[in-house]
Amino acid sequence: MSNTAINEPHQTSFANYFGTITDRKISLNYKSGVEVISINQVTSVSFQRKRNLFLAITSLTVAFVFLALIFIQNNNSTAEVIIYLLLFVLLLLSGIANWLGHHIILISVAGQNRKPLRVEMSKTKEGLLFVKTIQKSIL
Repeated sequence: MSNTAINEPHQTSFANYFGTITDRKISLNYKSGVEVISINQVTSVSFQRKRNLFLAITSLTVAFVFLALIFIQNNNSTAEVIIYLLLFVLLLLSGIANWLGHHIILISVAGQNRKPLRVEMSKTKEGLLFVKTIQKSIL
């Protein structure tokens, strides 16, 4: 490869919140900085859902225990009922959030996984499009 080929500008094929894909490299945007990877070194890329089922099931179970305490005990004070309801709502939301989980973009370079990119719920479509574009580029 000559020096002129190295100094030629890269043609950007895709760019969004997660990074930039050119004809020769991928730039990954992390909160801590940017990582640049040669497109030739990428062996695989995947879009995965990560969930914490143990925490989700535990949160939901304890939430319904607090709800049952409200109905089982007849002599609850108003303060106890309010506290039980607040704990129920908090644990219910925690259980639902952990059940739904979050997505990550996992890129393997030369057989080793790179630091995964965490995908927020509002950016799921962008993350999926980023992964599909990388998959097309490495084929």
